[in-house]
Amino acid sequence: MPNYNYTLIILATIVGFFTLAAILLVPVYRFLRKEEKLSAEWTEEKLGE
Repeated sequence: MPNYNYTLIILATIVGFFTLAAILLVPVYRFLRKEEKLSAEWTEEKLGE
């Protein structure tokens, strides 16, 4: 008879890990996307001004 307490702890740990990773990485991803869009507006003319 398997012990379901360990299974519950393992599943909760995996879900918690991915939740924490998403909480920490989503703002970084949004910032990088915003900076990428702003850098696309840089042209040789604007850099020369």
